[in-house]
Amino acid sequence: MGPINASALDFISNLGQKISYLSDDDKEAQLLLQRTSVTIKSPIVAVRAAAAATRGQCLALSKAR
Repeated sequence: MGPINASALDFISNLGQKISYLSDDDKEAQLLLQRTSVTIKSPIVAVRAAAAATRGQCLALSKAR
């Protein structure tokens, strides 16, 4: 998962277990972990896409000269 350290993973797992218990749905813990992972990864993907677009524009400008 990358940027989630052991203590954060423990916290999310604990929270997911409590939510699963209260909602009576065993899948809630796993869904919480998946949603957290997507939330963390989304900004990283956006930054990489912006950087790639910027590099592409710089390459286009250098080739036009």
